[in-house]
Order: sequence, then structure tokens, then C-alpha cells
Amino acid sequence: MRLMRVLIRRQFAVNKLGGFSRMQFWTNQKFRPRDICNDFEHAFQCRLTYKQGWRAKERAKEFINGPPSSSFHLVPWLCRRLVESIPDTRAIWTSTDEGKFKQLFVSYGPSIVGFHKGCRPILKLDACFLTGYYRGHCLSASAHDANDGLYPLAYAIVSSENDDDWLWFLVNLKEVLQGRQVVLVTDRNHSLLNGIIKVFGGECNAWCLHHLRENFSTFASSKGLKANRRKAALKLVNDLAYARTDEVFKFHLRRLYGMNEHLGKWVEDNNPMHWSNAYFPFQSWDKMYTNMAECFNNWIMPLRDMDIIQFMTGHVLKVTDILVRKRVAIQSWKLPVGDKIEEDIKKNQFVARKYMHRPTSPTEFIVYNTARKMFAVKLIPRTCSCLAWKMSGVPCAHACRAIENSGFSIYDMVDPFLSHPKLGNMTGREPGENS
Repeated sequence: MRLMRVLIRRQFAVNKLGGFSRMQFWTNQKFRPRDICNDFEHAFQCRLTYKQGWRAKERAKEFINGPPSSSFHLVPWLCRRLVESIPDTRAIWTSTDEGKFKQLFVSYGPSIVGFHKGCRPILKLDACFLTGYYRGHCLSASAHDANDGLYPLAYAIVSSENDDDWLWFLVNLKEVLQGRQVVLVTDRNHSLLNGIIKVFGGECNAWCLHHLRENFSTFASSKGLKANRRKAALKLVNDLAYARTDEVFKFHLRRLYGMNEHLGKWVEDNNPMHWSNAYFPFQSWDKMYTNMAECFNNWIMPLRDMDIIQFMTGHVLKVTDILVRKRVAIQSWKLPVGDKIEEDIKKNQFVARKYMHRPTSPTEFIVYNTARKMFAVKLIPRTCSCLAWKMSGVPCAHACRAIENSGFSIYDMVDPFLSHPKLGNMTGREPGENS
């Protein structure tokens, strides 16, 4: 008798669930399987497992949007429409010998133009899982805007993070970059590193400090370092990464060797030229992390369980929205720089109050810090012997002290990539231009 009641309740759930889940999903496509289970139990006093809720959601999606397999047939058409309707857009796809979808690459014309006119030459590369019916990965290249916000440049939909897919993505990305020299910040994925070496050469590849620190921490643990000493060692790794000169790098390296010989050897064996400012051959703007790429992964979170056509159309809308928001934001700026850059300037100005200085010419100064160490500051062409100004684009504390009595505005001394006109270029229009 109990078995009969279970079967009746199960059949009841099957009969009701289809229509119920379609109705719920129709009104809110962000509905999760757990939400379906909870609402179904509340409505019919019948519990569902998570797997039943997931299946119900998938059936509802198929009922509303059609079978997931059918969406791939529309990819060539949508790529053509993107190229025709958005000038300078690159949207291409490939297929297998059997005619099945294989890869998709998209970079919109306004994003490309804005990147070249208004973004610093540094890109964060990363990948994330797609959770739709066919799974797969989304590869992405993201930049920083003038106020250090997210600027999406390009993405690809591929099967996995293998050598062929990363290489194909990088070849297309190089076309978008149009010969511009850029720094590529990565998490040291093996296939990605191989692709960068083949397409761009290895010198422009900067390694994410977060992942480097994780690897170092694991190694330090294997050598028996306890929590406090490991924390101190990680602080030294941070100092090594942000060291501006060979002298400073070697100073911190000696301290690390003094703590544990194996840790110092690990640093030397892990190519500091890819993650330390002292040896990296290009300006990295002190952007040592792939956090912008991870920000992109969170930004597209609502799209990651959709079919490919919904992903493409949803992505167009999200990029349009973010560029419009940036356009509106800069019109409300009261200063030539954004709030994040202004915050960095204020911090340096506060530190500069403790410094002394003397001019050697109208644009050149000697600045003394609290330890009476001397730094040479040249307002033209925006350099300080500490190298922080050159590397970050924001006047360092020594430069702030020199600028204070020079007659120059500190905002004129900020790198042009961080100023108001550059952000206007980045959104595709000059500031003040009518919509």
C-alpha cells in the first residue's frame, strides 16, 4: 500500500511538473532547480529531488527555446548579422569535417576601436566553464578602462582549454590588436602559455601574482613552513613582484634566502622576468592580477547556462549596456580623472606631505623622503627615479611633492590613458559629444 502511494505521488509530480516548470521558467529564466523544487513543494505539498528540478528546468528551456542542438545552425547567420550591423566587428566560426559546430570568436567594432583609442595596452586572459546542455568553455580577453573598470574586448566559445582552442583564440585576438604591442596577463595555463609563445612570443606574457602566490604557498607548506613564517614569506614574494629595480629585488631575495634556502631557489627557478616589475620588459601598469578576467566571468554568469544563440544575443546587450553606463558615468565626472584614480592620487599626496624637496630647474626636483633618501623627479617627461610613476601612470608620492609647488596641475601629470579624454575615446565618442 505504501509503495502504491509513492507511485501515485510520483506520477502526480510528473504530470504537474512539466506545466509548472514551464510557467515558472517563462516568467523568470534565472530560476534555479532548487527554486523549482521549493515552489513545487509549496504549491503541491510534494517534494522533488534536485535532479528532478534540474530536468524540469532543462525541459522547460527546450520547450520555450527549442532543442539546444538547433541553436548551432543559427551561428553562421548571427555572425553575419553582427558583422553587417556593427561596423569593424570580427565574428567568425569554424566547424568539424562533419559540419558540426566547433569554435566561435566575437569582438565588436566599438570595443576594438575603444580599446585602441582609450585603453592601456594590457589584457587579462582567462577561461570559464559553460553550464548549458553542451557545456564547453568561454575564453575571454578583458582590459582596464581609464577608471580601472572592466572593458570586455573579445570572447570565444570552444569545447575546452586545449592547445588548439587557445591557439585559435589567440590568432584571432592578434588580428583584433592590429599589430599593437600588448601585455598579456595569464594564470599560467599550459595550453595558453604555449599559444602565447607561438602567436605573440613569450616576453609579453605576465603571470598572475595571485596564482603565483598560491603555488609558492603550496611549495612553502611542503617544506614545513608554519602559518606565520609562510605568511611572512608570501609578503616577501609580494615585495619581489613589485620591486622596481634589480637592487631592490635582490635585497628582498636575500631576505627570502635567509628565511629558507629552498624558497629563494623556488623564486629564481620560476622566471621572475614574467612576474617582477624589476625584470618584466614592458610596462605592466602595476596590474599584476587576472582579477579583471575573473570579473568578466562573473559578469557573464547569467549567460553561462544558455544555448549559444542566447549567449551571443545576451552578450551584445550586456556590452551595449556597459558602454552606455561608462558614457553616462564620465559625463558626471567633476575632475579629469575617475574616482578610483583620484583615490590613488590622494593617497600619494597624503604621503608626500612628510617629504622635503628642492628645485634644480623649473621642471626638475630633488625630493627627500622621511629617511632622507633622495629621488630625482622630472615633470617632463613624467619620471621619478623610484620608477613608480612610470610604471603605474599615477604620480608617485615624490612626484606629488614636486608638483605641489611647480605651477602644474597634478591631473596634467597623470598618464593620458587615465584621463577624461581617453575614457571618452574608449566609449567611442569624445566627451561632451551629443548622443
